Amino acid sequence: PDDITQYTAKTNIQPVLFERFKNVLVDKWGWREGEVEQYDDILELIDGLSPGNEDIPKSLLNEVDEFYVLDPACGSGHFLTSVMGEILAIREALWDRCNEDPRTYSLKKNTVLHNLYGVEIVGSGVEISKLRLWLSIMADVSEDDIEQLEAGDLALPNVAFNVRQGNSLVGYTNTNRLREVDEESGTQQQPLHEYSGETIEELVQERQEKVNEYKDLYGAEAGRLEQEIQEADEEYNQELNEKLLRDFRDAGITIDVELDEIRSPGLDTDSIHKFGIRLSDPL
Repeated sequence: PDDITQYTAKTNIQPVLFERFKNVLVDKWGWREGEVEQYDDILELIDGLSPGNEDIPKSLLNEVDEFYVLDPACGSGHFLTSVMGEILAIREALWDRCNEDPRTYSLKKNTVLHNLYGVEIVGSGVEISKLRLWLSIMADVSEDDIEQLEAGDLALPNVAFNVRQGNSLVGYTNTNRLREVDEESGTQQQPLHEYSGETIEELVQERQEKVNEYKDLYGAEAGRLEQEIQEADEEYNQELNEKLLRDFRDAGITIDVELDEIRSPGLDTDSIHKFGIRLSDPL
């Protein structure tokens, strides 16, 4: 129900950003602790900012840009849309202190692209989540927007790598466990692929750069880059699946699946469902 997801979003998002904002005001802008503690919530704090100084609200907007929310079992995306509403209200309040009024459509699109991430084990749930986010954005497109905005600005956000199909309970949570210490050199920079000279960290960084580029594209260019990223994911996910299966067996955990089975693109999801890797940046 809306009231439950909205309450959950509000009680989780506002306090975290409230603390971050107070830290920015104290550390960067020299506010005293007593000044920030006089406010009871984030919207009251924003309302207390001087309207004549745009630098402070814009620095807080930068803090919002670096705020990421992950729903590890997002279902149909109901909670994510509620989170979008909370972040949107904070963005709008900050822009108001800057005496600027960006289009709600643009603010929603930016929020979906850069703040919201989800994982869902059921493929249809992933697609419904994407659709729900798109419809939430399109609800604020006006006739003036359609006439005035360029095609790229009107294009729906590329969220293929924001909402992913996978199992949040199974997989590597960081790159450290993928390193294998070389006894002679002592190095932990282990290549993921035996024919690749790239380390785990380099592959993660390279992939994230492509995903960031993908988010700003649309049309054929976006499709080409999405396919390139997906192909690389499939290649390395198979190797990660094999390594994870071996790790489980080394730990004495019995899984009734053979290596040749998890090499198959048509892996039965009831056996092993997309052993996912959650990297240093949200997928």
